Amino acid sequence: MSRRVAWAFLDLLAGGSGDGVTQPEQSRLRRKRELLLSSSNPAALLRSWLPSRALVQRWSAAAADLPALRDDERIVLSGLSDVRSGLAAASVVEGYVVARDLDDLVEEYLLSARGEPNVVVHVLDEDRAVSRPLPLPVVLADLADHDGPREAAAVERLLRHLS
Repeated sequence: MSRRVAWAFLDLLAGGSGDGVTQPEQSRLRRKRELLLSSSNPAALLRSWLPSRALVQRWSAAAADLPALRDDERIVLSGLSDVRSGLAAASVVEGYVVARDLDDLVEEYLLSARGEPNVVVHVLDEDRAVSRPLPLPVVLADLADHDGPREAAAVERLLRHLS
């Protein structure tokens, strides 16, 4: 899915109307929603359908900086860092950042491309607004991207709240 269609699909999953797409696209997205809700492996579907929703960057930060980064107003927590995931991931910060704030975050927290990544940043276009907390389908998509059994189980568990 293109970025535009991916966000419309996430909106539809959250109970919205899937704004921003044509009527035929909305119809296809409703069929995909039904496929997802009845799938035996919804994490794999989300992972394959939604990779273009945002640019993903992985960074390394000092462990001592993670609590402050987690509390920073410029990052909207998601995936492993969203409490609704039920996954304890104190050693990782994952969330969405608007593109204009990324350089300042990298500089302020001395984020590095070297080392073991412990910060996952989904970079949003300037015109994309996100609510706090993020809609649950966005969190599901981010968990699905981790491609692990714990994350897949969390996707399945949380998906039941949408059906």
